[in-house]
Amino acid sequence: MNDNAAFYSRFAGPGAKALLVGALVIAFLLPLFLVQQIVDQRRATRDAAEESIIGPAGGRPSLFGPFLAVPYQLRRTRSSFPAKSS
Repeated sequence: MNDNAAFYSRFAGPGAKALLVGALVIAFLLPLFLVQQIVDQRRATRDAAEESIIGPAGGRPSLFGPFLAVPYQLRRTRSSFPAKSS
C-alpha cells in the first residue's frame, strides 16, 4: 500500500466522517452567531433611537376612554357577464 492509500483508509471510517461533519457544523455556526450579534445590536440601536424621538413628545400614544362602535354592513355586488360565443 502506498502512502496516499494508507492516509485515505485511516480517515475513511465513520468516526472520522462524523468528526468532519461536526467540524463543518461548528464552522458554519460561527458566522451565523456573528450575524445574529449584529442584528441584535442594530435592533437595540433602533429601539434607542425610537425612544429618543418618542420620549420627549410624551411617550407612546395610547387611546383611553369610551369608544364609539358603529355597526355597518359591507355589501358587494358581483356582475356576471354572459360568455362570448364564437
